[in-house]
Formats: sequence, structure tokens, C-alpha cells
Amino acid sequence: MTNSLIDALMVNMRQIPTQTAFTHLDGDCQEKQKISFGELDKIARKVAVCLATKGQRRQPVMLLFDNPVHFACAFFGCVYAGVTVVPAPVPQFGKSWSRLDAIVKDAGIKLILTDSQVLQAIKGKGPFTQCAASRCRWLTLDQCDLVNEAHWCRPDHNIQQPVFLQYTSGSTGDPKGVMISEQNIIANVQAIAEYFEISQDTVQVSWLPLFHDMGLVGHVILPMLVGCHSVIMKPLAFIKRPVLWLRAISAYSGTLSGAPNFAYELCLSRIKTAECADLNLASWRSAYVGAEPVRTKTLKEFYQRFQSQGFRERSLLPLYGLSESTLMVSGVDPRKGISRRKPEKNGLGSGAGLHVRNSLISCGSPIGDQQIMIVDPDTCQSVCDGGVGEVWLTGSNIAMGYWQKEQSTEKYFKARLAGDTAKHYFRTGDLGFVHNGELFITGRLKDILIIKGENFAAMDLELSAEQSHVNILSGGSAAFSVFVDGEEKAVLVCEVGLGLSQENKEEIVTAVCSTFSAEFGFIPFDIVFVKPHSLPRTTSGKIQRQASRGKYLDGSWQAQNDPILSLCLAKQRRHKQISGEING
Repeated sequence: MTNSLIDALMVNMRQIPTQTAFTHLDGDCQEKQKISFGELDKIARKVAVCLATKGQRRQPVMLLFDNPVHFACAFFGCVYAGVTVVPAPVPQFGKSWSRLDAIVKDAGIKLILTDSQVLQAIKGKGPFTQCAASRCRWLTLDQCDLVNEAHWCRPDHNIQQPVFLQYTSGSTGDPKGVMISEQNIIANVQAIAEYFEISQDTVQVSWLPLFHDMGLVGHVILPMLVGCHSVIMKPLAFIKRPVLWLRAISAYSGTLSGAPNFAYELCLSRIKTAECADLNLASWRSAYVGAEPVRTKTLKEFYQRFQSQGFRERSLLPLYGLSESTLMVSGVDPRKGISRRKPEKNGLGSGAGLHVRNSLISCGSPIGDQQIMIVDPDTCQSVCDGGVGEVWLTGSNIAMGYWQKEQSTEKYFKARLAGDTAKHYFRTGDLGFVHNGELFITGRLKDILIIKGENFAAMDLELSAEQSHVNILSGGSAAFSVFVDGEEKAVLVCEVGLGLSQENKEEIVTAVCSTFSAEFGFIPFDIVFVKPHSLPRTTSGKIQRQASRGKYLDGSWQAQNDPILSLCLAKQRRHKQISGEING
């Protein structure tokens, strides 16, 4: 693969022009549209010519598409035009409009590229007039089709200009535009292709949103550079009927497909045995699991449930990655299998001990030229093997920084180890440890609860709560702390099944309190029950603990917590007790 993204793309456009690049499935898993590498190249050139006539060279352009084939044409058209791409989700309701508004303003968007269907749907919505997007120019693929692709001129090569801005999903804060360069893309795609042993015979299947790094880099950019087939369905189709994901893998003999942990859980809870009769998952060689904490129970049950359909346990591959690393940082070696362990040293260097009760699943070894350092976040000194600290990264795929945020870029992308000022690292904000070259993630630095002077990882508390009672939904809890009379207290919000009796709720509270008392030496200050899918989540499915904390503090969930639960805890939650916490 060359060092030029356009050159790398054009190799496949010329060598395999008639081979199918993308297949779009509809909501019933039926083939709706497909496009070859040659056809995509032609449309992309038209888009590039049209953008040039609009004076958009070197200016960021937002993409708003529901159709994955249209998205791919637009994305590579922007690459051919030499403009920075800003993928964004098509707004549907409430906060999705505010997110779009924030991205348009932060990226300085003047032009939005879409198709006629999305444009018509968006302009018909009430919030449109209040959104900054309404003041942008709009360009559709239909308009681009009117120009002659032969007029395309290759743009000047500029390694300082980001290819796209990946707006982070915001698990702990406001989204920021991560600047991904040409070098970042090529380095990470090469490493990912080598890790998964991807070739032109690989068949990818995905429902992941294309404005997110897993969907964009993994299932749009990578297949275009490698020259393999990518089958894509809409995220909503999977959410409504999870079996469609597995049917697509079966129908197209998919070899590579993956998702966050919650997707595998959804398959376990929503797919009926009768729906599996004609599934054949023997081709599914690489089933990656990433973007959120991976649960041992989930992987074990998924294999047990679908082994009769040909699914192999060794196909499950836990990964670690983030937008700032383009996509993937590390992955489990399928030849070695999945390892589990606890940290050998429960300490954060100069900080108090971090209590980790549950064994953690390995996220594997770094790929490509990446290096992982475990660092004491206070002293910036490296932590010895097996010790917990902040995960720092360096490598060719680490992004350029945050768009127009120099202070944040300096703080996070230019970190230095104590005594070593020559090398820069990216501070992930994740906590973890390394054992025998493999990375284990213990949680987020901002998601540490300090109870009675001792550190506890929110992820560990949540897992213990979920294991304490069957009616707490797996992956459906958020642990955070609040201050009551100047003392930090633990709060747990749990998604539970509908229709629980008062007796059921009391039983859950008793089980959670007993578990916490035995394992951590304290009981929660409050336990709140909410309906399934009520917890705030990022676009990749991660629980947003700080957003959950905000909803708790502003009283959004107060009415749903039966007063008897607080009596069970020998506590009464009164909002006035919690002082100075709204903006804490």
C-alpha cells in the first residue's frame, strides 16, 4: 500500500473495477443496492468535480447519509477533492439535533453533502430552522451526477490537512473533532488488515453507523483500500431485529464482522431458537468485540448459543481502540485464545489502591508500530508490568490532535514521561495494566469512585451488581458518586425488566447490598431502577456515567425510585442534601 490515499484507492479501482465494493441491505435483510469499485470511482470523481466548482477545496464538508452506498461515494468524492470530511448522524429527535448543531459550529461547516431523500426529510422537521445546519449550503448527489467526471483534477497533496474529523462519542465529556490524517489511515488499515488476515476474498458484514470510527474505518475505508466486499445494513434494522445481522453473515458467507458487547447480548436476549434453524455461521472467522467493556459471560453464552450454527469460540476477538488511534490499538491473538486475569498490583502509583474484584478479559497486544505505556497519571512515571495506571499510546496511527483545540491537543496528544521529553504520547484517559505484553482495561480515569478513601472502578461495581441478581440487565447499569454532607457516596442506576413487583425490587436491593458489602466493604447510598434502554449511551453503546449522574442530580429519575428502596438502604435521598454537585 502506498503512502498516498488516492493512489491506494485507485489501485483497486483499476485492477478490480467490476468487483462489488459495497452491498446495501434493507430493513428485511434484502439486497437493496450494490456498487462496484469502478462505478464508485466514477461517482466519486463527479462529487470531487462538483465540490471544486463550489470552491470547497481544503474546506470541511459534512456528510449526512442514511444510505451506505451513497455515503461511500460521497466520502471518497471528498477524498478525491482534497477536502476534509466531517461524517455526522442524520438527526432524528431531541439531542441528535443538538449534536448536529454542535458539530456544524465546531467544525465551521459551510456546505453539507447529502442525498435528496435525507434533505427532504430533514427540512421537514421543526428543529431544522433552529439548527446551524439550516444556514449552510446543501449539495445532493443528484446534483453531482450532472457534471462530467473527466474534468476531475487530482488535488495537491497536503499531509497537514486531515482527511476527516471523527467526532468522539463523548462517553465522559463533550464531543471533540479528532483530526485523522492520511498517514494515520494507511498505517492503521495496514495493521488491521494484517491482524485479521484480510484479502480480496474477505467478506465484511456490518450494521455499525458509518459516522462512527468502527463503521467508517473498519467497513468503508478498509475494504476500499484492501479491495474486499463490504455488506452493510442500517443500525436500526439490527436494533429492531438482531437476527438480521446473523442472517446477513449467513447469506453472504461473511468472514469478518463485529460490534460492541451489547450487540452480542442483544442477540442472546432477542433471537428466538426458531429463527436460528437455517443459520450457517461457519464462515464467520473473525467476530471482533470492542468499543465498550467485554463481558466473559456474554462471550461464553454467545458461543454456546450459536455453536450448533457453526460458530467457533476462537472466532471471538476482544479488541481495544478509540477514535484518537484512528480505530484499533490492540487485539487478542486468535491462536492463543482469550486470557483473563486481575492486576497483580492494586495501585495507581502515588494514588490510593484501586480495588478490582472481577477478572478482566485481555484486549490483546498492540498492532502495527504502536506502543502501549502504563503511566501513573499524577507523576507521569511508567508503572511496572502488572500495575494499574493510565494507558498512554504512541504510533503512526495516533491522530493529529483535536480540531481547533490547541490546549486539549497539547494536554492529551503531547504527553511526556517524567525524565523523557523527546517522545510524545497520547493520554487515553483509560485505566489498565499490561501482563505478558497484553493489555487489560480496568475502566476510565474519570469513572473512579473514592469511597472511604479507597478507589473503586465504576465498571467493576457495575459488573458485580449485574451478577448479583438476574433481573438487572447485563450491561445496563451505571455507577457514579455524589457528595452528601461533604462525603463521597456511591449511586447505582440499574436497568431492570418491566413489570417487577415491589417484592422483586426489594429482593434486588438486598442482593446488591449484600454483594457490595461482602466484596467492597460498603453499600450504595442509593439504587435507582429504570426501564430498559433508559441509560444514556454513546453512539457505540458505551454507558455515559457522567450523563447518568447529571440525570440523577437533576431529579430525572427521582420519581422512578420507590421510597421503600431508600428505606431498605437505611437512607433517604433528598436532592437538597447533595450540594454543589450539578456542575461538579
